[in-house]
Amino acid sequence: MKHVATLTAAKLMFLAALMLFAGLSAHPLALALGLTVDAASHYWADRRFTLARFADLVGKGDFYRLGLPEAAPAGVGSYALDQSWHHLWIFVAALIIAA
Repeated sequence: MKHVATLTAAKLMFLAALMLFAGLSAHPLALALGLTVDAASHYWADRRFTLARFADLVGKGDFYRLGLPEAAPAGVGSYALDQSWHHLWIFVAALIIAA
């Protein structure tokens, strides 16, 4: 949870700086909703078992386990799916903020 909180705070700081220097604006509710969606999706995926179960559900379980040694928390496939998940939800958050 601390990881997600510090990541979200850093995103808010950099987004605020970008908006200030570029002369952009966003509705405060849209900003809060976008960052909340991003944080919630990040927390969900970082539980690891949730993303593993989702990968199994959509038929990508074998890819998720690709290169996953038994003693390690992440392999090539799980890392790729984790990063893809985060990029998807950052995009969704950006659309919410910009709307």
